[in-house]
Amino acid sequence: MGNFKSAKESFKKIETLLGPQCETSVITHVHRGYLCLLSNEFSLAKNHFNAALTLLVNSASASSSPTELFHSFMCDVCTNISICWLYLGDLQRAISVLESLIKENPSMHVTESVVLNLVT
Repeated sequence: MGNFKSAKESFKKIETLLGPQCETSVITHVHRGYLCLLSNEFSLAKNHFNAALTLLVNSASASSSPTELFHSFMCDVCTNISICWLYLGDLQRAISVLESLIKENPSMHVTESVVLNLVT
């Protein structure tokens, strides 16, 4: 699964560079979510991914038209939330997260990753 210690150290360096802004950074919460996933802390990981999603959606609200990169990142974050629900034993919520994502914007959110996670 890679080098957990090095990943943790790298993410810490990024947070140090971001300073106080790290708490409101989407990428900080995504990084923390990944570290929690690797530590089998699925509830905490889900909380970090949800925080990232909230920040992401709020930043898109301020923009007139979200970019393709935004939609891609949103798919990744929602897929990770779904995976957390799966590991927490709530298959229905895991499915619901991905179905809601697809319903929101089918042309941008029906991706290989989302569909693969939905059907497996």
